[in-house]
Amino acid sequence: WNAGDAGSALSFWMDWEPSDTWLSCSPAQGSSLDATDKQTVVVTIDRSGLQAGVNNGAVSVQAVGLPTKVIPVTARIAVPHIGTSVDSHIGEEAETQWSLDVWNAGDAGSQLSFEISNGGASWFTVTPVSGSSLSSTDKRTIFVTIILDQLSVGQNVGAITITATGAPPKIIPLQATGVEAGSEGEA
Repeated sequence: WNAGDAGSALSFWMDWEPSDTWLSCSPAQGSSLDATDKQTVVVTIDRSGLQAGVNNGAVSVQAVGLPTKVIPVTARIAVPHIGTSVDSHIGEEAETQWSLDVWNAGDAGSQLSFEISNGGASWFTVTPVSGSSLSSTDKRTIFVTIILDQLSVGQNVGAITITATGAPPKIIPLQATGVEAGSEGEA
């Protein structure tokens, strides 16, 4: 509103940095005659192109002959994080299947959409290879199947890699022991 002398008119316009393409104001300009002639300007935040975390910008109110009034604007985009029930797994001899849970351990309001890979290993598979979670109570069970006849004799080392947009990857190291054919169960 116009906080100036009675009877004077204030014409103003809204502005923001060109890099703050996620901000807009409506109306982008207006006028006020006095303190009772308040004008509402709606600042809209387009979150679709923002990075996860805190995004800072500003809008400014400008008028000819008056100092610019800068109004900081902060938009926080919830950040997902990969949570798992295990950090590594060492298989028992002749173990053929085990499972782990995956969930969103990130900010409330974030969604974790993840993909899982076995890194091309031929001796184990993961099922399913993708999923999503909204919170720590929204767990997805992933089954890991060891293919015994694909194991080399001795230690076999591999890893499950879980990736998700906006979250650091999670790598879960695996070990399984391969035995010579016919040696299972021998004393």
